[in-house]
Amino acid sequence: MTRPCILIVDDNPRNLYVLEQTLAEIDADIVKAESGNRALAATFEHEFALAILDVQMPEMDGFELASLLRGEPRTSRLPIIFLTAAAGSEARVYEGYAAGAVDYILKPYDPPPLLAKARVFLELDRQRRELELHREALERRVVEASRSEERARGFFEHAPASCYVVAPDGLVAAANRAATAALGGGGVVGRPFVELFAPESRERARHLLDGCFEAGSVSSEPLVVLAAGGERRQVILSASVVRSEAGQALHAVAVQQDVTALHEALERRPREA
Repeated sequence: MTRPCILIVDDNPRNLYVLEQTLAEIDADIVKAESGNRALAATFEHEFALAILDVQMPEMDGFELASLLRGEPRTSRLPIIFLTAAAGSEARVYEGYAAGAVDYILKPYDPPPLLAKARVFLELDRQRRELELHREALERRVVEASRSEERARGFFEHAPASCYVVAPDGLVAAANRAATAALGGGGVVGRPFVELFAPESRERARHLLDGCFEAGSVSSEPLVVLAAGGERRQVILSASVVRSEAGQALHAVAVQQDVTALHEALERRPREA
């Protein structure tokens, strides 16, 4: 995997230099920006694991920049740490968290805690990218196996992720052991695929399934499923259509990778750092 990138933003070049030197011992590439506009431009050239933003900047302050980052799909889940020289009011701190911050640090900051927090987010990013590589490999294997009925039967049944064969009418035609176990062993075949998801995710799931049969595939879509006993689980959904030699869509192979543990780590670990 490529080295992770950290975005640091401050309108004061000296502050940028000091922060860059503080982060030098971390195994990551540091990308500097002296304004919000330059930071936004950098997001089109790099994929960042963490952003450290100064709050008080002219033209576009850190809160405005964070809101814009949250509004872009490619950076909507980018972890953000705010740095500020002024303590401000409690309401101001809450405003920072509302803007998307995972932490709020006052200057002058103590380097060790900042480094510890940065390392947490780099580790979470490494896990996320590793999970994505595994998911892509698993999806390729499932799709390849589905083209051979004999190979498909064995791999599909024993795949560690929840796998489904979904007919063009949206009904589940087959489900592997992992999927059946995750749903508490209840009947899956014959049910509408979208009913496996939590109510707030069903419309999105229906849209993705329709788009899959039209475009041929969907990839890395976060959704919530209802597991055994009504437990809510965070999953990443990917699906690919298998077609006949004449080009007719036979079915879609859907893979659900459970990422609940990683999702909970993202919510919990920054507070413990």
